[in-house]
Amino acid sequence: MTGGDSSESQTTGLAIGCTFAVILMIVNVVLIVWEVFKQNNKVQPQSGSSSSIPSNLSLSSNPPLPSNPPLPSNPPLPSYPPLPSNPTMRNRFYITIPGVSDDEFQGSRFLLHYNETEKCPSTTTVIDSLIGLPHVNDENHPVLQLIKKGDPAHNVLRAYSSNEKFGSTEFYSYVNKLLHDDKDAKVKNLMPFIRRATWQINKHGPIECTTVYRGMTLDEKRRSYFTPGRIFRFPGFTSTSLSKHMARNYGNTLFEIRIPPRCQQVKDISNFSCYKNEQEWLFSPYSRFQVRANQQNIIVLDAMENMI
Repeated sequence: MTGGDSSESQTTGLAIGCTFAVILMIVNVVLIVWEVFKQNNKVQPQSGSSSSIPSNLSLSSNPPLPSNPPLPSNPPLPSYPPLPSNPTMRNRFYITIPGVSDDEFQGSRFLLHYNETEKCPSTTTVIDSLIGLPHVNDENHPVLQLIKKGDPAHNVLRAYSSNEKFGSTEFYSYVNKLLHDDKDAKVKNLMPFIRRATWQINKHGPIECTTVYRGMTLDEKRRSYFTPGRIFRFPGFTSTSLSKHMARNYGNTLFEIRIPPRCQQVKDISNFSCYKNEQEWLFSPYSRFQVRANQQNIIVLDAMENMI
């Protein structure tokens, strides 16, 4: 190798080395810039938060979840026009307790005194027993006068259906409260009236299947008492109407009561009631029913024989 060739080779090697050094410097600069970029874009978590979501991202940027279609609402009950305002409209279609079982009935003071009282007491006996109750001093009381002067075939039922007061409340309301309370002495005094009433009601049922209605104001707890298949008794007299429209005006729950032919504990009293427009059918105290269906605000009952 000549001296010229050696010098040229040295120059070429130096150029290659310089080029390689420059490339390394560029690579190092790029790496440094990359590290600085990563540090500048690192997300600092907010105070009290464990989130590591970058600040330039937003949850709201995600597409919204599809919304479920609304559940179908129950169809509204048909509306009925209100009855004309009537200051004498009665509340006999209301009730204070849902009902009692057969076992509760068997242990009642009502049944004890019912069995000890003659089947059809005379009008005089009924009047004398009512005088023993509060608010009645003698037989001149309007309720007692209705009983005394009424047709013996239905005199106590007509008195019950009247709007006459017994103290500060209507007579029918007073009677049903005593029956619900089931207090010994007062039930005993009331029993001749009850016995004569049941005698006037019994064995005068419909000759064919009949449906009557009763409106009641019940909350969810009381409404849940009426489970399908349950057998129970209403403690007081049970006033019903052939008119569904009329019954709907007496509460938020409609009872549809199916009466079999010749049912013994119910009677159509519309012909002699003081309020014939009510088309009233009256059940004896502690009448027996079975729940057929409980459909929201309509409860279907089957009337059963009382067995007393």
